[in-house]
Amino acid sequence: MLMCPVLLFAGPWDAVTLGVGFGLGRAAMATASVLSGNAGQWDHRWTARHRAVEIGIGVLVIAILGRTLLVA
Repeated sequence: MLMCPVLLFAGPWDAVTLGVGFGLGRAAMATASVLSGNAGQWDHRWTARHRAVEIGIGVLVIAILGRTLLVA
C-alpha cells in the first residue's frame, strides 16, 4: 500500500532512500533478535512495545511523503 504513493510521486533518490530505510529496518530487527540471546524473550518485549514503534514509523513516513509532495 505504501509503495503506490512512492511510485507516483517520489523521485529516484526518495525511492532509493525508502528502500534503504526498509532494508536497514529489517536487518535491525533480525540482528536485535539474534543478539538478544533469547529470541522468545525478545519477541515478548517486541509485542509489548511494537505499537509505539509503529506510530513513530508512521509519523516518519507521513513526514517523508509530505516532503516529497511539497517538492514535486
